[in-house]
Amino acid sequence: MLKSLIKIISCLFILITAFSDAACIGCGGGCGCDPCIQTSEIGIGWRRDDVDWRARKIIDSTSSDRSVAASLLRFDEVDMWVAHAKTKWIGEAYYIRLSAEYGKTFKGKTYEDFAARRPFFLETVDGHVELHMKRRNEAFDFTGAVGYPLLLCYNRLTLIPTIGFSYHRQLWSVRYPHVTLSVLCPSPETPLCDKCCHDLPDFVGESTTRSSSDEVFDPFDPNESTSDIPFAALLGFPLPFRSTNAFRFIWYGPFIGVDAAYAVDETWSLFTELEWHVYCNCHRRRKSFTGLEAVDHYHKQGRAYGLNGTIGTGVDLGTCWYTTINVDFKWWKSYKTDKDRVSWRSIGAHITLGYTY
Repeated sequence: MLKSLIKIISCLFILITAFSDAACIGCGGGCGCDPCIQTSEIGIGWRRDDVDWRARKIIDSTSSDRSVAASLLRFDEVDMWVAHAKTKWIGEAYYIRLSAEYGKTFKGKTYEDFAARRPFFLETVDGHVELHMKRRNEAFDFTGAVGYPLLLCYNRLTLIPTIGFSYHRQLWSVRYPHVTLSVLCPSPETPLCDKCCHDLPDFVGESTTRSSSDEVFDPFDPNESTSDIPFAALLGFPLPFRSTNAFRFIWYGPFIGVDAAYAVDETWSLFTELEWHVYCNCHRRRKSFTGLEAVDHYHKQGRAYGLNGTIGTGVDLGTCWYTTINVDFKWWKSYKTDKDRVSWRSIGAHITLGYTY
């Protein structure tokens, strides 16, 4: 993990600072002359994400019985180590900020609540699934902004209105460990009805497991005592051949914001970066192996809004070097619909080392 982060930090630093000469062309090719100043910084940190995805009505139009399912997927306390890189160019009449972040997860909790109905069921089948998040899942962030600097308070306060674009991507994989059956009762016309009504109380709330991947699980058979099965097996679907499921979330779009910095004294400063996202995009997609076709390939695209922010402090180390400590937060949400909505909350902390050219 440490070697990977070092490589990623180096790549981000080289990529971002590759634009240095072009940004300060008005100074004759360098930032040593006033008014063009460039800063570049790299660092590491910690971040925690929480994502809630609610899909209320997923219709399987490919099947003859048009099964309907609903899902509430929750990623809670997804912790990751992150590599961070940022560079800025500040002139008399312009301001440019580019930043990138890459994270790998080391811990996380995932839960999914299912509700499904097939025409021969009188009651909806409910299932609660506790998923095991795999380590080393990934997250990417890229942000670019331009603005016009305003110097206030005898040049101690810099206020910069900005416009820009940001892109955030999360790619997470999880495994199904077990499913808990809540309600299951077929129609009286089905041959299983008598057996279901007789045996159901003994199965409610119990978890079940399955090691085979090509057999049909019968939840009404008293001899069945297995665990690690997909939810669809409780409905009598064939078990899938894989248990690893992938989920992808992408958030991107333009923003308006403000960057500000205040020089407390010659060596210590405070700064903030705020971004308001109003009419952006949110893509969410799952590639799972529950056995419910419509759920396994479900994806949605829609509009979203959110807020990104950074608050931190910097200390001048001398000879053009400086260090910063900051806290980042993100809050995004898709525009509310009756059938599908998703929200994302993130908080993190970074420590960086930077250089002023």
